[in-house]
Amino acid sequence: MFQDARTLADNARLTADVCIIGSGPAGLTLCQELGSAGLRILLVESGGMDFDLERQSLLRGEDTTGEYFDPVGARRSQFGGTMTMWNMELTGNSMGARFVPLDAIDFETRDLVSYSGWPFSRAYLDPYYKQAEELCGLSSNTYEAAVWEDECNRCLQLPACEAITRIYKLRSAEPLLMAARKLINASPNIDCLFRATVTELVPGPSSNRIEYLRVLTSNRKQAQIRARVFVLAAGGIENARLLLLSNTVFSAGIGNARDLVGRFLMDHPLYYFCEWVPSSPALFPLLGLYDVRTVQGQCVLGRLTLPEAVLRENRLLNLSGVLCPKPKGYRSKGIEALREMRLLARQKQLGRSLALAPRACINCGDILAYAWRHFRAPKRASLSFWSMLPNTEKTFGSMEPEFYLEQPPDPSNRVSLSMELDSVGCRRTLVTWRWGQQSRDSAHRAGMLLNKSFERARLGRLVPLRHPRVHTPGHHHLGTTRMHNSPAAGVVDANCRVHETNNLFIAGSSVFCTGGYANPTLTIIALAIRLADHLKKELQPLTVRQRD
Repeated sequence: MFQDARTLADNARLTADVCIIGSGPAGLTLCQELGSAGLRILLVESGGMDFDLERQSLLRGEDTTGEYFDPVGARRSQFGGTMTMWNMELTGNSMGARFVPLDAIDFETRDLVSYSGWPFSRAYLDPYYKQAEELCGLSSNTYEAAVWEDECNRCLQLPACEAITRIYKLRSAEPLLMAARKLINASPNIDCLFRATVTELVPGPSSNRIEYLRVLTSNRKQAQIRARVFVLAAGGIENARLLLLSNTVFSAGIGNARDLVGRFLMDHPLYYFCEWVPSSPALFPLLGLYDVRTVQGQCVLGRLTLPEAVLRENRLLNLSGVLCPKPKGYRSKGIEALREMRLLARQKQLGRSLALAPRACINCGDILAYAWRHFRAPKRASLSFWSMLPNTEKTFGSMEPEFYLEQPPDPSNRVSLSMELDSVGCRRTLVTWRWGQQSRDSAHRAGMLLNKSFERARLGRLVPLRHPRVHTPGHHHLGTTRMHNSPAAGVVDANCRVHETNNLFIAGSSVFCTGGYANPTLTIIALAIRLADHLKKELQPLTVRQRD
């Protein structure tokens, strides 16, 4: 059942077996898995069923470095969380996201990656990945590209020991959200309380258990929620913020005795640093595998990456690249001058920007030719489904790979609290994030290896861009309540329980130890299924005894 928190009596007291804070992929997965066990579930969501600007403003925060973003723009205070923001264009005019598991190497302890190593291996998580795929409605086929080839859409013939093609599985959020709404409406033991903002987790007298949650509704009513188990599933930023805000008993916040909560914030820098110039325009019509398309009922997208043996041998961080077609003339001298002028203007270097005007004028022929081709080109020439356009060999001149990079965990990248208060009286988020030189250097060395593979295969060459750029990161907030068996090195243990707090667990990407390059949703859901299995074993005997 859904309930608007504004209808509660003031100072209401609610109870449940399990209280889950947050209705994103982790929270909804836990509802489904735990609700089927007969446990009484209360799902608490700060936002409404639809987007509300007032509720969204509670997520506003500050970026201290100027390299990241205002946290409000990358999250959503609404039922479904960030699933409602997925923006990958799929077939059928729908929007969705990329699904892929982390690689085996991402779970390993690597000497070149400080603080790396999960408490378990990728093989241990594989059964949960399979369940996650089923829950998301994804094909059970492998992520290896050979399964998804056909006569007209094949992998680039690169040496398999040097570079490989794998695929992303793509899926819309709507089926997941519809299934969650149907489940909550139909299940007598699952309730969703929306427009209810958790302001603090309050420990009991023994200090090693959470006794209740303080909640404030959007019409300023107060409530308490008591449960046998509490699960934070509010996202990589908000999970850390709620622990830090809960400082009535512990001045540094819950789980933060060693100043680890909020640290090790990671994301996936989206880096453009090279351009693939094919050896022949005839290659463009053969690259459909690297475009969004539906195969065997599954929407997929091909991508390039390096084998794990190459990563180890060359001491590289993980990465994966998607090919983005660029029209002819995209890198001409005139267009490059205009592009650099715009970049400098955005950086408020107007004098340097205007100094490039003569170069742009000298090459105005390039600019006019490019503008004419751009005007005549099909509207979707640079978006998904570009391989379905006619005459791609005449339209496109190059490919600009879009690389998602691994960012190593760094304790100086963190979520903390500002002194500014939001509209419910809680301190806002302060984000400190920098993209380290290690990720940049690793990407460029990986690019040189890929270039050698392309040249050996006579497919053309990868040309370094004059002005490499980092796009806004993937908004994948990872690592702020990291998992580790020792409380000296992590916020939660291998079962996602907050160290030294017996009935508080955390679900979502904040528990990641390292992040690889992969979109985190599939791993979030796999870990939530694993956590649900653990909670069912822990709570079910008590439930049976209570019924008896």
